[in-house]
Amino acid sequence: MTQRRKPRKYTDEFREEAVKLVTEQGYSVTEAANSLGITTKLLYNWKDKFIFLAAVRQLIFSINKTNYFALSVSR
Repeated sequence: MTQRRKPRKYTDEFREEAVKLVTEQGYSVTEAANSLGITTKLLYNWKDKFIFLAAVRQLIFSINKTNYFALSVSR
């Protein structure tokens, strides 16, 4: 019976920097993944999550800003 490998643990900082190689520095996902020793699938997952969370943060900021102005006007 073969033993399963334990999945590696990556810090949030490592994940963010890996995604920034693609989103801000112009690396392809394949180039970045190869240089970091991770799979392209893993980097695509991190990138998708990073983009999703950025959109959620922007939406929350927009809602909070709208609510703040609505409260200011109603007073």
